[in-house]
Amino acid sequence: MKIRNTTAFLLSFFAVLLVVACEQEEKVDISQLTGKWRVTTDDPRLMIDSCIEYTFNSDMTCSLYTADVLSDSDTTYYYTHVINRYNHILSFYDEEHDQYVKQYDIRKLNSKELRWKRIDTEDGFPAMYLIKITD
Repeated sequence: MKIRNTTAFLLSFFAVLLVVACEQEEKVDISQLTGKWRVTTDDPRLMIDSCIEYTFNSDMTCSLYTADVLSDSDTTYYYTHVINRYNHILSFYDEEHDQYVKQYDIRKLNSKELRWKRIDTEDGFPAMYLIKITD
């Protein structure tokens, strides 16, 4: 009886794992990365009081522009970005300080939307994502 219960439990466990593993993930079209992206949110409880924009260039350079409305200040950071061979991990490298500064797991990327999750540290803003903008 105990063996049957254990076998039934293990089969159920592996069936759940199989369903989770086969869940279709969002499409990542890495060719859409080049361009200007602005951080936004769908969560009505979050208010963004600043502007955060990433610009990705085809030569693997990028910039991060931040403008804080409350303090009336803005800053631009310049990086080189590296994408892993599976087109899911995006790393930012600061050549001036010779170090990697951020790393993201790209969850969805198309011509309008970029959703990612920071993997080198806790991001703190899971409801935020990027939308492609034109000048």
